[in-house]
Amino acid sequence: MAPSVLPAAAFIDPQGRNRAAVEAIFQRVAAQVLDYLAAAGSQGPLPEVKDIHFRGIPEQPTAIAPLLESLGDLMAQSMNPAHPGYMGHMDPLPATASIVGDWVAAALNNNMLSVEMSPALSRLEPLLLADLAQLFG
Repeated sequence: MAPSVLPAAAFIDPQGRNRAAVEAIFQRVAAQVLDYLAAAGSQGPLPEVKDIHFRGIPEQPTAIAPLLESLGDLMAQSMNPAHPGYMGHMDPLPATASIVGDWVAAALNNNMLSVEMSPALSRLEPLLLADLAQLFG
């Protein structure tokens, strides 16, 4: 897809020219996720099954508004590990730090393939693993 047909906020401009547009998207998504998690106790752990219309990959970019509207539908049809009655052993309640950590990791794009790809996290990894190993003796 040619960059000229991409939405202005498809990527964060490294010169900051679309910062306000991207920030508005981040704020809206953060509000949607927080609203969903903060109301987790009002819905059961398992969703009421409803039909969701999943579309194929579009030929042209999709505006952000319809994507964010479908995000609400997707969250409503997802398992709710934040419900107080959920007793999962493999999919626990998401910790705030883990949500923020996923966001930061996505922004850094550190795939840990090599030191060149993730210089800071490649140095952190053996230190963290050594600390974890100490916890197990």
